[in-house]
Amino acid sequence: MKHSRRVLLYSLILVIACIAAGIALLKRFQALRMSRVSVRTADVVPKFKPEEVEEIKITWRVLSTTIRKKNGGWVIAERGDLPADSSKIASFLEAVRTMHPLKIITPADRAVMSRLRVAAEEPDPKVVPGIRFVLRNGKSESLLDLVMGRGHFVNLPDDMTPREQRAPDGRYLSIAKPDGSSVVFLTPSVFEDFHPVTGTWLQSPVFRNIAYTIRMEFRQLPQKNPVWMIFRSGKTPNFTAFGPGNHVVSRQAVLTICRLLSRHYIADARLRSYYRELEPSFASFTAEDSSGVIRTLRFHRLKSDPRRILFTVESSLAKGKNVGKDARKAAAEFTAGREDVCYEISAQVFELLKTPPFEQPKKQ
Repeated sequence: MKHSRRVLLYSLILVIACIAAGIALLKRFQALRMSRVSVRTADVVPKFKPEEVEEIKITWRVLSTTIRKKNGGWVIAERGDLPADSSKIASFLEAVRTMHPLKIITPADRAVMSRLRVAAEEPDPKVVPGIRFVLRNGKSESLLDLVMGRGHFVNLPDDMTPREQRAPDGRYLSIAKPDGSSVVFLTPSVFEDFHPVTGTWLQSPVFRNIAYTIRMEFRQLPQKNPVWMIFRSGKTPNFTAFGPGNHVVSRQAVLTICRLLSRHYIADARLRSYYRELEPSFASFTAEDSSGVIRTLRFHRLKSDPRRILFTVESSLAKGKNVGKDARKAAAEFTAGREDVCYEISAQVFELLKTPPFEQPKKQ
């Protein structure tokens, strides 16, 4: 009996020792594998400094956007050197500068590149190409030639989300080498906000300090009374609806408008001379903040295409109010460089501004 127990004990110790040795070997193998991956991916992304970049060329199929530095700022060549969104460009440059490969895709032949959508050009129009970004310095030398391909999805067994609604866990990219070949790799970054459409890179006339708004209104011109108007004093967070009807203002609807106008909300922009069939203003949206700055969007349509909605910007100061130096500066900044610019917005954005931000009456 004692002999059997002793054999069992020795067997148990041996099993534990084998398991420990297996775990140690596995960790060692993983460490070696990761070190090899690190060595292979260390020099994949060319090193550059954001301040070295003087031009960003974005192409996808027939779309082309050229962002370049001019007089210390970023402008878009295809839009008559209208100002670009400098904060978005800074985010983009930092994102590509700091991206790191998870793994190299080999072999990276034409079939693989087409399947991963990391080829800048495709001879077959049915095959979707990638979005190409070429970064150049002041000497027109290429700092980075990058193609963003399709997203990488992890198919978890218990993931019940429809395939078309799944969020990517990474993205396939390719970088052109000096010898003309390309290295294809997977990165954990998704780059979801960097599109080839020119309008997404334009600077939007953002409503600064919109959290301090004390009045908003939407008017259908030439009618005298507004479609809707809400106001409040600077001492209360709640808005009151102006006019008959005893409407209750929806805080959620107001927050949605504020979030929209404090971010990029335009679809495109061009110099006013480009739109030769611009009709007179048919509506306007106005917001006044507590400092006395009044910002207004005046909406127009095109005779040739009434479905398109454009707007111009205006600013003024509240009458009878003692406005300070900062308010005057803010009013001037809203229209600076935009006097001859027409901005285009989607029908969805226009409807959001047009619709009264009131609570819906409860059904009895």
